[in-house]
Amino acid sequence: MQGEDAEIVERLDDPELKELLAAANGLSTVSLELLADIATKLRITADAPSYILF
Repeated sequence: MQGEDAEIVERLDDPELKELLAAANGLSTVSLELLADIATKLRITADAPSYILF
């Protein structure tokens, strides 16, 4: 991460978010879209009652 992006990430208080942003840095647009899609699905799964998942 370089420049302004690195400065913004460094100011964040959430270490998990910092780690995620560092891992996503440099990924292609397609990869970032896939990552966002997976995050949305994880959010849905985390919020779903357990009886729906099985």
